[in-house]
Amino acid sequence: MNEIQTLIQELEHEQAELKRLIDESVKTGEYLIAHFHSEALGYVNRRLQTLRNLDDKNFDSKKMIKSMIKRAHMQLGVERPEKFKDYIKKEIEKHEWELQELNQQGKVTALESQVLIGHLESLISNKIKGVRIFLIRSSNFILDIKKHRSGIKILVPNMKTLRKNYIMHDENIQHFYGLGFTADENESKLTLLITNRNREQLLKELQRILAKIVFEIFYFKEFAGDTFIEIRE
Repeated sequence: MNEIQTLIQELEHEQAELKRLIDESVKTGEYLIAHFHSEALGYVNRRLQTLRNLDDKNFDSKKMIKSMIKRAHMQLGVERPEKFKDYIKKEIEKHEWELQELNQQGKVTALESQVLIGHLESLISNKIKGVRIFLIRSSNFILDIKKHRSGIKILVPNMKTLRKNYIMHDENIQHFYGLGFTADENESKLTLLITNRNREQLLKELQRILAKIVFEIFYFKEFAGDTFIEIRE
């Protein structure tokens, strides 16, 4: 599972919980609360749509074809002339073939993503000492990931320079705090410690944090063409 899929899974849980809260609020007559949950659900749905298309370039096409197949099956359940039903069955066969063709293409997974996961696994297994992800190399925007005792430490150095260059500002820094990052006394770096997890949990949490930074705190296309991964062995 790559970082996009990890974030999709997390958002799907959030989506299900919001749907439950909306139903619960409506049943108890708390319509204003239901409205707030509904707005949050709309935001989650939009994020999911974006991430699913990043994970699978054919996602929208598959979704549309599945909807057409479902509607066609509903038409078969209605009393119709046999000639019309034969036509619907042919349409279903055609759409199922189209869906099969799209599924055979598979998902498009970025090579960089798989390479990064491999490096993170090596770090957690103590095969390497650290991974530095240059998100914007020209601005020295770095995520410095190191092994820390039984866990992992993520550092964001050069904060004063990043603020000066308007890459970091109060709003996105607050998002980093929301992920558990803390600032040092001089506010020159941010630090996050991930501890008390086994190797699999560490990797999953690392992927989640990185996905949130790249796809939520920042717009991922900001990093296009200016990223670089450095390994410390």
